[in-house]
Amino acid sequence: MGYCVCLAKAAGETLKFNMALILLPELLRAFIHVLFHTSCNFVKLVSCPQSKFMTVLGSNFDYHQPTYMDLVASIPGVTGILMTLFMLFSFTLATHLFRRNVIKLPWSFRHLAGFNAFGIASHLLVLVYVLLILHGYFIFLTKEWYKKATWMYLAVPVLLYATERVLIVNENRYHVNIQKGIQVQERNVPVRSSDISNFEWHPFSITSAPDDDYLSVHIRTLGDWTTELRTRFQKNQQDDESSTKKGPQRAYFYWSGENEIIRLKCTAYLTCVYEEGDARSALIAMVQSLQHAKNGVDVVSESRIRTHFARPNWKRVFAQLAASHPSSRIGVFYCGSPTLTKTLKLCQEFSLNSSTASFHKENF
Repeated sequence: MGYCVCLAKAAGETLKFNMALILLPELLRAFIHVLFHTSCNFVKLVSCPQSKFMTVLGSNFDYHQPTYMDLVASIPGVTGILMTLFMLFSFTLATHLFRRNVIKLPWSFRHLAGFNAFGIASHLLVLVYVLLILHGYFIFLTKEWYKKATWMYLAVPVLLYATERVLIVNENRYHVNIQKGIQVQERNVPVRSSDISNFEWHPFSITSAPDDDYLSVHIRTLGDWTTELRTRFQKNQQDDESSTKKGPQRAYFYWSGENEIIRLKCTAYLTCVYEEGDARSALIAMVQSLQHAKNGVDVVSESRIRTHFARPNWKRVFAQLAASHPSSRIGVFYCGSPTLTKTLKLCQEFSLNSSTASFHKENF
């Protein structure tokens, strides 16, 4: 097989080594690179006997043996330090504590946290790659350009990245006209608003039908971007009273099938007021009861669906379902925030000898 098997095996062994390195964090590899240069290589160059240094490496340093600070202040030294600082800065802002504003910084430093800061810091990647090319080109131990291989590794990936960025910039030519914005809580779509940030794309759920002549989405207020979007819509809603109407905040559907007839039971819960039975919600509960008894219409949902207050008591709901449907298999289907998943899995605890319950979820 001659050289064929040699090339194949060489590429295979290199692939194994690269796959092993991928498992190590990028910062760990950078730390090892910096550590051995600053604590080992630099020390050996500085402490090497001058006669030996001039014989072996004199031509690489213009026959001047550098001090430790000369090496640190050189182009490879400065670019290496800057790259490390930029990566540590980006990594810190990418952590959950800073990205989601868990850490409440003083007001003067508030702009250093949140998704906007994380998005801007992540674009330091471009500067890091520029520094990396300089760092690799001005290495000490060789002067031949074809042995300075950093740019060879980066040429194709950087070209692909630059092409993608150009295509994204061209997308700014397309605009949409917002006809109406309605504030809805506890609902979750991919959208970018150039008025808020040019770098952020956020995924949300499409709520309009395919044959509609418009596109509607439900956006949950969860971070700084969505909060700013809601604030802007609220300002525009002051002249449009029909955006200001508030309906039920959350609806839960219970499906039960019997032969080929499917019955739908809809129960609405209003989570932004006090619980049923609380004295502070007694007035709205009384008005609700009178309205429903007189006209058969709920005062909150403006439909025949009776609205309950606060979050559902799921233990009571599942117990009632198990008692109402003996010898039946009850399926609980949920789509929404993962936060409620653990609570809804309580349905499995109500699987009795006469009734079984199973939980299914889907996240968009």
